Amino acid sequence: MFEPIIARFDGSSWWFEDIDRRADPFVAEQLREAFKNITPLKEVRFKGITPEMKTVYDLVARQKEEFMKQIQQQKDEKQLREALEMGGDELQNFRDRSIYW
Repeated sequence: MFEPIIARFDGSSWWFEDIDRRADPFVAEQLREAFKNITPLKEVRFKGITPEMKTVYDLVARQKEEFMKQIQQQKDEKQLREALEMGGDELQNFRDRSIYW
């Protein structure tokens, strides 16, 4: 996943030729690590990342249902934590029960 490739265009389609061995392996490693840690797209930052790489990360994340569920859970937890802190308390734990937490 996230390996840079060389593709050729024949006028109507793009064809896979080979993995790009000249590309920096650090980029693919960083993207895989971010994906494994369920890092939201806005927080994926490292030296050498391009807008195209962020687009690929977003496309892969949207295809993985479990990834999107985890992102939503992180957002929900942050929202609950901030609301409780505003009221002078702290979040210990929560469960999503579909219509309530």
